[in-house]
Amino acid sequence: FEENIICETLYTENWHDDIFKVFASYTKKKRHGMVIKAFLKRASFAYLVEEKEIPEDFFTTLYSQMMTEEWKDDMCLAALLLFLSRKAKLEEQEVIWVKMQVEAFIKRGIMLPFFRGFKKYVNLPKDLFLMTYVVTRSKAGRQISFHYGIQSGVDKPECNKKARMMEVIPGYYMKEFVLFHGENLLYQMPEGMSKYTTVFESEGMKAKGETEEYENRFEMLNSMLVNQEIGENQILINKIDQYLKLSAVIEENLQLME
Repeated sequence: FEENIICETLYTENWHDDIFKVFASYTKKKRHGMVIKAFLKRASFAYLVEEKEIPEDFFTTLYSQMMTEEWKDDMCLAALLLFLSRKAKLEEQEVIWVKMQVEAFIKRGIMLPFFRGFKKYVNLPKDLFLMTYVVTRSKAGRQISFHYGIQSGVDKPECNKKARMMEVIPGYYMKEFVLFHGENLLYQMPEGMSKYTTVFESEGMKAKGETEEYENRFEMLNSMLVNQEIGENQILINKIDQYLKLSAVIEENLQLME
């Protein structure tokens, strides 16, 4: 009977308030199967893409399935990681699991902005904090583009540049930007999509002290802009000299590689 209710819900998309109680009762009697996997995946989509409220008990079941069934599904993995990224504190076993899954995603070239929530548990790439991410949630399999402009002064530019988003998880679309100090991203989404769009601002483009190291030229340029704005002329001159030397070394190495 419970299985019939779950199947009917998946087929009709008519979700009632008690469906998670029915599912919890069902999983006490049956631990695995296609119906369970289908429900876990659909509920994960509801949480990650549709931003619906899902009972915490559901994620306990999802976590258990991921741990015991050796089942890998990007939608379920991403939804569970999002849920865990919002927890104030993770248990030791959760930290181990999160570290393994986040590193696996990054190895595949998938850096989800909410991974930032794991920075005290996982050694994350600097680019994850350097970039500004535009994220849109919609139906899976779409081609989504939007128009944008970069504001670097008082005047607002026209949003006349076009950017195409990448679907990194079914229904979860992303586009990343590098913004320097004093720059703002202005964008216009397709009609009706603005309310499903979130911008994750860069956390890495901040001024650095003279003794700090720079992992790339973007960070150095950003720091130089900050020095210029606040009138630190001598520091700016020193950094320009350092930047020119770094650029010359990079160009020389590139020529040797040709």
